[in-house]
Amino acid sequence: MEESRRILESHLNEFFAPNTSNERKRQIEALLENFSRQNGAWKQSLYFLSNSNGNQYVIMFCLSVIENTIKYKWVSMNQSEREEVKSTIYSYLLQNVSSTDKCPHFVRNKMVKVLTDVGKFSWPHEYPDFLSNILQVSSFKNIHYISC
Repeated sequence: MEESRRILESHLNEFFAPNTSNERKRQIEALLENFSRQNGAWKQSLYFLSNSNGNQYVIMFCLSVIENTIKYKWVSMNQSEREEVKSTIYSYLLQNVSSTDKCPHFVRNKMVKVLTDVGKFSWPHEYPDFLSNILQVSSFKNIHYISC
C-alpha cells in the first residue's frame, strides 16, 4: 500500500505543478477519478491519510474520497467499517488540529466537516459522543468554521 500512496502523491504533485499541461492534468484527473470509484477506495484513503507525510494534496484528496463514501455509501457499510472511518478521522483531528504547523486551517475545516457528516448519519445511536467530540475539537485555537 505504501507504493500506491507514493504513486498517488506523485500524481497529485504533478497535477498541481505549474508546468503540467492541461492534457496531462486531464489524464491524471481520470486516474484519480477511477481510483475514487473503486470499492474500498475509502479504506485506502484512510491509510493514505494516516501516512500522508503531511502532503496537503494527498490529505485533501483522501478526505474527498472519504466524504463521498460517507455521502453515498454510509448506510450500506457495516458497523465496523463506519467505526473505522469515524475513529480514524477523529484520531487524526486530535493528533493534528491543535498544531497550526501540522495542519493548515483548510485541512482542519475539511476534517471537521467530514466528521460532522459522520455525525449526521450516526448520532445519537451509533455515535453518542459526537457532540462532545466536536466540542473538544472546536476548543482548539485557530479553528476556522465553515458553513455547511
